Amino acid sequence: MRVVLVEDDYLQAESIHSWLRQAWPHVEIDRIETEKAFRAQLQSLSTHPPDVIIMDVMLRWSDPSPDFDQPPDEVEREGFYRAGVRCAELLRDDAGTSRIPVILYSVLEKLDLAGELAQTSQVRFLPKSFEPAHLVRLVGSLVAAQKPTKQPLGMARDVFICHATEDKVEIVAPLVAALRDSNITVWHDRAEIRWGDSMISKVEEGLRISRYVLAVLSKHSVTKSWPRRELNAALNSEALTGDTKLLPLIVGTAEERTAILRECALLDERLYEVWTGSTEPIVQRVKQRLN
Repeated sequence: MRVVLVEDDYLQAESIHSWLRQAWPHVEIDRIETEKAFRAQLQSLSTHPPDVIIMDVMLRWSDPSPDFDQPPDEVEREGFYRAGVRCAELLRDDAGTSRIPVILYSVLEKLDLAGELAQTSQVRFLPKSFEPAHLVRLVGSLVAAQKPTKQPLGMARDVFICHATEDKVEIVAPLVAALRDSNITVWHDRAEIRWGDSMISKVEEGLRISRYVLAVLSKHSVTKSWPRRELNAALNSEALTGDTKLLPLIVGTAEERTAILRECALLDERLYEVWTGSTEPIVQRVKQRLN
């Protein structure tokens, strides 16, 4: 997984580095500090596109130097307040970079950029006032959406992700991206079920070809029929074969976790993991199971 970070504030850039590496320890992060440097990298971005670009909106044109060159007319006219928007527009207008997801991460409010945001579907906006977890989740979601499954449909998978729609953005998308970055093959509905497919047939196939079922058990999933069917299928497989199939991942407060375990009849000696907001412990435990 590769992220390009366009940020001229050193402390802010270091914080973002830390947040991303906590979620994905092996992530590759390339930093660009000025609008001029970004424009110089456009060809490279087209040739080797990253998975996502995190872009500050207010960027200086270039670093101070004795041979400071005059910026283009539009930069002189609009100033540094729209630098990130100009960079996003350059990406949009190039066929090699137009599909790269861009996160405009700014102290500005969304209404300040409403007109610009409406002109490109690849750009998402996130205020810097939001908690770091929001940025990490958005990065994970965009990366997961961009990456197709690494194996042809119908071939074996390491893990089937059982979840509710409500948990897709905050938990499932970052988890899928982290698992794939660790070369763990994943079956999850967004990548596997195509327009016109039978959901029942595809889910049954996914359960059959997957070695484990990683069940994201939350207050949402335990009340939904599809996750419950997938959970029961994993438990039935265990009863028939005697092999471990189900890997429970419990989400929620202590009170919610107790209710979930009671609802799913899992209050026995089965070991489960608790979601803490970080994908790394889960990826490591899945690796241990696979090995």
